Amino acid sequence: MHTKNSVNPLVAFVALFVVSLPSHAEFSPATFGDPTAEKSIFKFIDFPEVTGDVTAAMLCAVISVHNGKLKDNLCFLQNDFDQPFAGALFNAAKKARLVPAMIDGRAQTVYFQYRVQFKQKGEEQEVTFLPNPGVKENVEEYGPEHFGAQRLIGKEKWQGACPQRKEWAVLAKAHVNEQGKASNVSLSHSGGIIPPVACQDAIIKNLIDSRYIPAFADGIPVPSTFAEPFSN
Repeated sequence: MHTKNSVNPLVAFVALFVVSLPSHAEFSPATFGDPTAEKSIFKFIDFPEVTGDVTAAMLCAVISVHNGKLKDNLCFLQNDFDQPFAGALFNAAKKARLVPAMIDGRAQTVYFQYRVQFKQKGEEQEVTFLPNPGVKENVEEYGPEHFGAQRLIGKEKWQGACPQRKEWAVLAKAHVNEQGKASNVSLSHSGGIIPPVACQDAIIKNLIDSRYIPAFADGIPVPSTFAEPFSN
């Protein structure tokens, strides 16, 4: 395992989402996979050089490509202190490969949301990943280690209907059932201008028309609340 500290302190990489999923129905979600695999993200993370006991937690999202590559990795930071940790994650993501999402044995490109925590206590350093965005009702129902639903990436026609210059942002929520179908889509304004109705309708239609890998809890597909931010 890589670390910038030449003293080589204990670096524990905890992969709470690395579970053995049974061949249930036709779905399997994208995962970071076995931490010991050659292209595992765990092998490429260099824990930032910081002093004292620290904890940095982030919500991140990435396009998990069908060939295992990670594209457009984005993390939402709570403060500037988190920046070095996000940088370490971005650098690792450039080299790492995921286990791609699958439907009927065919690899898929999906929008994969996850949470990551960097923790240093004394000489111990730990990086913990959780394969979901932490939607409250899902965590309460299925626990913090469940796999969140993952949306298959298609033509994304909403992009042509939404403002390109003026900044805007909305948070979309939908119910995704065990078969990977979405319903009851709602949008809430989260920044910038309120996008025009045509843009909002296009986002809603995009979510309804999309296919999903359903959420998984204890290896079983389950209904869940899906949340995804949209912006320019």
